[in-house]
Amino acid sequence: MTNEEAKKLLFLMTQLWWKYTIPDGTLQLWKNELQGCDFHIAERALHALADETNEWPSFAQYRRHYKAKTPLPENLNRLSAPKASRETAMQHIAEMRAILRN
Repeated sequence: MTNEEAKKLLFLMTQLWWKYTIPDGTLQLWKNELQGCDFHIAERALHALADETNEWPSFAQYRRHYKAKTPLPENLNRLSAPKASRETAMQHIAEMRAILRN
């Protein structure tokens, strides 16, 4: 995320949680936190967080929402090894049963 995008999100945060006056040092910490994130995912996370709480969020709350909004890699659910044939699978099951019986 660029510096300008981080500033936009800080401005959004001050609008979402307008009741709170945040010190400059805290805003700088938030800017640093936001710059390590994807702009669009961070924006969605902040809107979701605003639906959950009326108080200025903690970093942990933000990170939880950011992680929830981050899409998983496409190949994460794919098996790394090829599937075994039915016969091989049945053979392994029989071997495991024999081990458990002993």
